[in-house]
Amino acid sequence: MNDGDASSLESFIQRHSSSELSGQVINSTQPDPIERMTKQLFGSMSVEVSKARQSSEVEDMFVLVDDGTVIASTPMRRIREALLMVNTDLYRTGLNPLEDVTVPEILKELSETIFELAGYPDSNTEKLVLTLMARYIEKQAWHHETGVIRASFQRLSRLYDEKGTRRVYERLGGLPDLDVHAYGAPDRDPPEDFPVTIHGLRNDELRQSWFVVHRTNDGESVGMLARERSPNEWEGFWTFDTDETDALNEYIRRSF
Repeated sequence: MNDGDASSLESFIQRHSSSELSGQVINSTQPDPIERMTKQLFGSMSVEVSKARQSSEVEDMFVLVDDGTVIASTPMRRIREALLMVNTDLYRTGLNPLEDVTVPEILKELSETIFELAGYPDSNTEKLVLTLMARYIEKQAWHHETGVIRASFQRLSRLYDEKGTRRVYERLGGLPDLDVHAYGAPDRDPPEDFPVTIHGLRNDELRQSWFVVHRTNDGESVGMLARERSPNEWEGFWTFDTDETDALNEYIRRSF
C-alpha cells in the first residue's frame, strides 16, 4: 500500500488478517491463574495456546509455532514480567524508564496480524500490550535519534498529565534530529516550551484511534495502529515493514 491507496486509518487495518500461528507452553509449571491469563492474552491476538510435555530439561518456555515449526520462543518468566504481572501505572508514572522497555520476541513475530484487545475492567492485561508496543516504538525513536515520530493521545491532556508519558516526549522532543508530533483533542493547552509539535484536532477518526509511528531512513521503521471499536475495545496491528510504516506516516501527515 502506498499513501495514495489509503482512504482512512481503517483501510490500513482492513488489509491485515488474523494470525494463523499457535502457541505452546513447554513443560509448564505455571499456576492455573497464569495459564488462564496467558490463554486469554494470546487468544486476543488469534493465537491458541496449549501445553506440551517434552523430554528436554527446559521448563516454562513459550514457543510460537507456524505450521509445526517454532519461529520464536520466550521464557514464561519474561511474559509474566512484561505483560501479565505489570500495572499500566508503571508507564504512566514513569517508574519504568524508557531504557528498560523490552518486548518479548513472540510479540515481534506477531506483527502484521490483527489483534482485538480489551482494557480494564474486561481485562487487566490485554491493553497493556498496546502500551508496551507504544513504549517500544518510542524507545526505538530515542535510540535512533533521527527521523519522525507521530503519536496520538485521543485527549492531549494525557500527554501532559501522565508523568511518565510527558517525560518520554520531553526527552524525545529534546533530540535535535528527531521530528516529534503529537495528535489529539485540544482539551488542555500545552505547557510552555513543550518541545513537541502539537496537532490539537477535534476529529472523529483521530478520536477513535491510537497510533505511534516512527519513520527512519535506515530501514528500521516501526508503527502501531489501533482503532477503538467500542468503549475500551481495540482492534489493530503493529508492523516492522518499512513501506507500511512509511504509508501510515504519510497518511497521518496529510490527514491531520
